[in-house]
Amino acid sequence: MAREKKTISIESLKARFNEILASPVNEHIDLGYKRAIASQLEWALNQAGAYKGYRYLDNQNCEFGTLGYWERQYY
Repeated sequence: MAREKKTISIESLKARFNEILASPVNEHIDLGYKRAIASQLEWALNQAGAYKGYRYLDNQNCEFGTLGYWERQYY
């Protein structure tokens, strides 16, 4: 018997990844982790034809290479 294919909605994936990107840095979430989450979310949104951009959570802390650069919310 064939296995049933399981999927999740792109909206639930986006909501979860936005939570992670907005969360403070701790022993489990660092700059590299947030960069990876953003990369995977952008890929998934583009694959689904649902990419609508993002905004920085703090426009005063969004220089490339800083933690604030990866603290964002995708639309």
